[in-house]
Amino acid sequence: MHPQRVKESMRKYDHSLKGKERRERRKVKCKIYSKQWFIKNPDKCAEYSKRYREKDPERAKKVRKTYAQSMKGILANREKSRVRRSVFIKQKCDHNYWRSIVKEQNYKCPLCGAEYGEQIRNMALGHIFPRSKFPKLDSEVNNIIPICRKCNSKMYNMLFSDFCIKYNYPIPKRVLQYIKKNKSLLNF
Repeated sequence: MHPQRVKESMRKYDHSLKGKERRERRKVKCKIYSKQWFIKNPDKCAEYSKRYREKDPERAKKVRKTYAQSMKGILANREKSRVRRSVFIKQKCDHNYWRSIVKEQNYKCPLCGAEYGEQIRNMALGHIFPRSKFPKLDSEVNNIIPICRKCNSKMYNMLFSDFCIKYNYPIPKRVLQYIKKNKSLLNF
């Protein structure tokens, strides 16, 4: 065969519907292969990333910034920090500790009275002193109290006692004891 004719026929095939489908299938296969390779070779991946950052630090910085601002990056960072906090908290105290506290609260949110039932999945871990204002108390076990997800999202970054006063909720004894113990922190 003539090399020029082979080139021409390949070019036509690449632009045809079959050629496009073939390229798409190949792209998917390459993606799957590369994901598997990254999982199997973490050391080589780290080495490659390091060389990439050293070779062009400005571009690497720009790529990281773009990713961090994308929805995928934001969600990934939130998930990482949530997992890191929950693992840290679980290391400090076991599941039975939280069960005993929830049982103490009669399986209800101490604020609005919403029932968790036996499903602890329905509850969230609220902070007495908010994480945004008191980062050192972020993972301290005594600073955390089980409340429902709705109250936790409504509370945002308010002090627990201020939230209770604002919405006319009773302040739990456990919260009052902890606040009295850490009165010096309230002068922020």
